[in-house]
Amino acid sequence: MKKYHLAAGALSYTLMIGILVSIVLSGIILTAYYFRIERINYKQKIKLTEVFESGLELSLAVKDIEYNKPKFFQLYEDQADSVYLTKYPWGGWDVFDLIAFHSGDTIRRVFQRGNVLSEKGKSALFLVDEFRPVSVSGTTKLTGVCYLPKAGVQSAYVGRVGYQNEKLLYGEKRESDDELPELNEDRLDAFEELVSGKFKEFFPLIENYQSGYSLRNSFRNDTLATITGSTITIKDTLEGKVWVHASNKIFIDRDAILDNVILSAPIIELDTGFVGRAQIFAEDSVILRQEVKLEYPSFIGVFNDKPPASIQLAEKAKVQGLVILNGDNNDYYQRVLKIEDTAEIEGAVYSNGFVETYGTINGHLTTRKFLVNTLTAVYENYIFNTEINAEKLNPRFLTSDVWFYEHKNEIVQWLD
Repeated sequence: MKKYHLAAGALSYTLMIGILVSIVLSGIILTAYYFRIERINYKQKIKLTEVFESGLELSLAVKDIEYNKPKFFQLYEDQADSVYLTKYPWGGWDVFDLIAFHSGDTIRRVFQRGNVLSEKGKSALFLVDEFRPVSVSGTTKLTGVCYLPKAGVQSAYVGRVGYQNEKLLYGEKRESDDELPELNEDRLDAFEELVSGKFKEFFPLIENYQSGYSLRNSFRNDTLATITGSTITIKDTLEGKVWVHASNKIFIDRDAILDNVILSAPIIELDTGFVGRAQIFAEDSVILRQEVKLEYPSFIGVFNDKPPASIQLAEKAKVQGLVILNGDNNDYYQRVLKIEDTAEIEGAVYSNGFVETYGTINGHLTTRKFLVNTLTAVYENYIFNTEINAEKLNPRFLTSDVWFYEHKNEIVQWLD
């Protein structure tokens, strides 16, 4: 018999091959394991997203949630799938804090909820019927459905300037009512809380910040950041869940940066060239100087039962959102919304008083009366050199539940 001898290197070679095979097999097993884990995590995320979307649909539909009282909803009859929903007022709109749960994972988002415009809200004009026609002059152009007095609309002269368009209306004429539409009482009460300085009662406070500090407060915070004083000048950056209240006046410098904050004072004035996003609530007057731009969704409201009261937009000023001038019906003649030439409002406007406009309203206007004021005469229920065009309003525009809205809710914006 022959004897065979294996070299020592062959054994090492075999051992190395065995080790490599083990590593490859371990890698395959480990890859399969992690792939399975990732697949499970992916399914978890998909399911969590489905729970969140269901909660979102629920929050857009539900109407019986009290402010600042979180409500728990169990979905699909499964304790693993549920949502917490908290609602609180933020100016003209409500804010919703939605937390979705699935098997220990969560998604949390905060958003502002608005309403779809009603049929009347999508019209160009609603003018109270005081049993006399409305007169149009100059370059005035009314485009869209118009709710007008039974006496209708007529062309007229302001000074020596007559009506310059071919048609009196570029849309359908419908009959209006002899009263302004009533505003939502619950929302008006909230506005009065803001104007009076009691809004902080809705929230616990972080602390009372003073002017001169930049401040950013997330809408995910339970607390409200406030700045108070007698007369306040803002030159700083204020973002998020921040409320500024003055007992006398607030002045917004052109260098200030405001985003989604609330301002309240008897008088609020915005400096020339200021650009930002805010909700403004005043008792006496709001003044927008030249080239001020309030971006959507901004809000201007003057609520005054002790007139006079006014809202003024200077040349090239622009507001994207809602504008409301309201007070006691008996004192309407002492309230004026004035829109200068080249100024513009894109959204919805309500005036329980006069509207003196020489600019543009792209959207809807509800008003008691019009006014034209020249050097030589005052013309009541005249519209001069004004464009009101419902067709130019962005179709995705959402209003508040104040007037001319549907009980159909959508997301105005996501908040941080």
